[in-house]
Amino acid sequence: MLRAIILAAILAGTTSEGSAADLEISVTGAVPAVGEILLSVFDTADNWMRSPVASRTIEVTSAGTAKVRLAVPPGRYGIAIIHDANGNGVLDTGPLRIPREAFAFSNRAQARFGPPLFERAAFTLPPEGAAVRIPLTTAN
Repeated sequence: MLRAIILAAILAGTTSEGSAADLEISVTGAVPAVGEILLSVFDTADNWMRSPVASRTIEVTSAGTAKVRLAVPPGRYGIAIIHDANGNGVLDTGPLRIPREAFAFSNRAQARFGPPLFERAAFTLPPEGAAVRIPLTTAN
């Protein structure tokens, strides 16, 4: 389910430049340093893992990192990320649907038999903007 939600995510809604804050997201730990990062940003518990307010596909650099800057209104957000290492557009899973590719959530929220609650991943984006670093993890 996580893969379908993140892959189906598209930029939803618009913001005026006057009300937007810069959200810079750095993703680290993409091993191997190939493929793409599939990133989705959510703004409420009701929308969490269902209807993102923004999403991006970002190329992984040779250093195993990816960076993106988004303009979104100040508020509370949660981020979900997949490292699509083989570029097939899905989160590869093994037996019992355990992910074979790396993933992560903001606030280092841990996935336990599914995604964490929005409250665990949520952070506040102030009007002046913020930078968030999110290290990838594996299910191993």
